[in-house]
Amino acid sequence: ILRFHRERCEWCIASKEKVSNSAPEVVLALTGTGEMSFDARLEIVLPRPPDMKIKPQRIKEILNHFKQHRIIVVGDLMLDEFIYGKVARISPEAPVPIVEVTKEVRYPGGAANVARNLRALGAQVDIIGQVGKDAYADQLQELLQREKISISGVICNPHSHTIVKTRIIAKHQQLARVDREHREKLPVQISDKAVAEFKTKLKDSSAVIVEDYGKGFVTQMLADRISNLTAAQKKILAIDPN
Repeated sequence: ILRFHRERCEWCIASKEKVSNSAPEVVLALTGTGEMSFDARLEIVLPRPPDMKIKPQRIKEILNHFKQHRIIVVGDLMLDEFIYGKVARISPEAPVPIVEVTKEVRYPGGAANVARNLRALGAQVDIIGQVGKDAYADQLQELLQREKISISGVICNPHSHTIVKTRIIAKHQQLARVDREHREKLPVQISDKAVAEFKTKLKDSSAVIVEDYGKGFVTQMLADRISNLTAAQKKILAIDPN
C-alpha cells in the first residue's frame, strides 16, 4: 500500500525484492513532480542462466543407454518417397516445369520414421500400425527389416491403402508433394489385433511412443487401451498427438 501526501511536490518511491537465488529481481520505481503526475518503471532483472553445456562423455553415456532398451512405437505408418531431377524447360501443356528424373529413394515415414530414428540411436524397436495390401506395403516392410526393426506388429488391412508421400525435388527445391492416402474409420478387428500385439510386446519393453499423424489409426479407443495397459505395468509413455 502506497500513501502520498497532497502537499508533497516531489516524491520518489522504489521497491526492490529478490525472492530466491533462482528467481528474477523485480525493481519497481515511481517518481513524480506533482499531486497527480507521475512516471512508473518496472524492471525485471533475470538471473544468469546456468551452464547448460553437456560434456562429450555424458553424451556417450546417454547414447549407450539406448542399447539397453526396447521401445514400442504405435502410430500411422507411411512410406516417404523422394524423386530427384533436373528442370530444363517448361511444359507446353501448362505453365509448370518438366522434371527429368535422375534418382528415386524411399524411406520409412510417419511413425515408421520415428522407429528408424530410435533404431539409429541403438534401441531395439517394435512397431505397431497398419498398411494396405499393395506394393507400397511390401516396400515399407522391406525397409523396416533392413533397419532391423521388428514388423510382427505391422497389420495388413486389405480394405485400406498404404500411405505414401511423394516429394518432387529439383536443384534442392521441392516443387510439389503428392499424397496417396485414404482416411477411414479404423475397423474394430484391426484395433483388436493392434492391442493384442501390444500386450505381447509390452512386458519386454522399457517405453512406449504413440505417434498420431491424424490418418485414422490412433483412435481414442486405441489410445485409451494402450495408455491403461502401459500405466498398469508402470512403463514410460510418450504421446505425440495430432
